[in-house]
Amino acid sequence: MRLHRLIAIILLVESRGVVKAKEIASALEVSIRTIYRDIETLCQAGIPLMTTTGKNGGISFVSQYSLDLNHFYGDEVIQLYLTGMGIRPINETETKQKLQNALFKLEANLPDNFKSDIIKVKKRIYYDETPWWGEIKKIKYLELIRKAVIQSIKLKITYLRYQGDKSKRIIEPYGIVSKQLDWYLIAYDEYRKEIRTFKCERIVNIETLSETFRIPDNFSLESYWKNSENRFKKEKRVKEIYPVTVKVNKDHDFILKDLEILDSKLIDNKIIAVVNLYKYEFACIEALEIAGFAEIVEPLVLREHVKTGLTKILAIYK
Repeated sequence: MRLHRLIAIILLVESRGVVKAKEIASALEVSIRTIYRDIETLCQAGIPLMTTTGKNGGISFVSQYSLDLNHFYGDEVIQLYLTGMGIRPINETETKQKLQNALFKLEANLPDNFKSDIIKVKKRIYYDETPWWGEIKKIKYLELIRKAVIQSIKLKITYLRYQGDKSKRIIEPYGIVSKQLDWYLIAYDEYRKEIRTFKCERIVNIETLSETFRIPDNFSLESYWKNSENRFKKEKRVKEIYPVTVKVNKDHDFILKDLEILDSKLIDNKIIAVVNLYKYEFACIEALEIAGFAEIVEPLVLREHVKTGLTKILAIYK
């Protein structure tokens, strides 16, 4: 949204003093021309920005102008950034209150025409973060974990393993990953002497230690997560694979969207795809669900199962 971009430009200029249009464009992933158009809009709205040329030039506020970001606390700015990434606070927690306080302060510093946009957004856009079935899992120590990550403080945790037993670890929290309402802590495990992934909901107790740590210069949270995610998928494919060949009309290709496709080809406007349905029992259920849009070609035992299932359904409605 353009409103978010305009706010981001104001915050960048306020925090750095002078910032080049190229740097802003790179940070916000838009063209330099777009940034200059935004600067013009902000100036027309009464925000006194100016541009200077030369080695030390860039975009800045006119002399002695400030939005007074000293009214913001560090945690509030962090929450604004997380929200910009699409990471919203969970439940009615201290984190959510800090985010609301930060947004109130930010709104107070915006020109009137921007405030009207914010009012429209509040009235016309509603974000429902709850799943259709069940409830969002409560993560008791998420705020404490986040602080330890930001401040590089060691933690002593009690972790509930998948098998049901508990173990105590001393860890160095490197970062947090949020994926589809689940939260994961990436940390160096001092006992195992390696970087590991911990599901935050399984951390049943935390003790903050007085020691700090330093993350290795060559560590990248994004790279680690992507690599571990790929390893997990490969392991699952090796352990659970049940290839099923299906034939789908090209205009019904949406049926393949949520399936793991191992191979596919287009013949006479029909997609011949090999999908992984993991095991026979699961394949029996999935195959009947997609039978109205996709023909089960192989394996024959699954094809026969679908034929039998459809015959029974037809008998009910006969």
